[in-house]
Amino acid sequence: MMTMDNSNSNYKTLVLSLSSVLLFNAASVSAVVAVPTDKYDHQGTLSGVQDCALLSLVVDESGSMTWEHEFLKTKAIPLMVADYRTKNYDHLFLCSHGFGAQKNKDTGFAFHGCVDALTWSDPPTNTELGTVMGTWRTLGGVEDAYLGVLEGIENTPATIDGIQLATTCGTMFKSMIMLTDEVCIIFVSWEYHMFIMHHASCIQLIYLL
Repeated sequence: MMTMDNSNSNYKTLVLSLSSVLLFNAASVSAVVAVPTDKYDHQGTLSGVQDCALLSLVVDESGSMTWEHEFLKTKAIPLMVADYRTKNYDHLFLCSHGFGAQKNKDTGFAFHGCVDALTWSDPPTNTELGTVMGTWRTLGGVEDAYLGVLEGIENTPATIDGIQLATTCGTMFKSMIMLTDEVCIIFVSWEYHMFIMHHASCIQLIYLL
C-alpha cells in the first residue's frame, strides 16, 4: 500500500537536456486505438482498497515534435515510473493521447491506449514503452492543445489491463503531462495536477511527489 508525504511544498524539479536524448527504437507503428466506449467516471466513488495513480500523457502531434516524443518516451517516462515505484502504489495507469492537425474532435485527437506501467520491467524495455507511446504521430499543421487536454481526461477507460478502476482502487492520484513546443496557457478546472512541458533548450518537468 502507498505511503506519501501530502505536504504541498514537497515538489521536485527535474531538468533534462534534450541533447542527451536517446533514439527510441519502438515496435512498428500501427493505427491508433479507438477511443474507449466504457469510460472511467472521474466524479464517481471508488469502492476498492488499492492505492492507484493515473498518469495521462497528452502530446503535440503537429509534426515538429519528433525529438520531444523520443525524450518523453526514453528519458522522462522511465524516470517517472521508477519514482512512482518508490511510493508503493499498487497500480500506475499510464494513458497516452495525442492532438494535432485539426481543431476537430474526430480528427484532431487520438487515443493511443493505456497500460498498468508497474507491470513493466524495471527499467522498462523499448517494446514495453512502445505499447502506448510507439504510435504517436507527426501530422503537420496546427495544434489544439485544449482539445487534447479535455479529450485526454474524458477518454480514460474504465478498465485498464483487465483492472476495473472504480472497484479496484480506493485512492486515485491523477496527473497529466501536456507536451508541446508552443507557448501554452491552459486553464482546466479539475482535480488533475497539470504539468506543461515546454521545449526551449531543455524540458523542465515539475511533478508532485
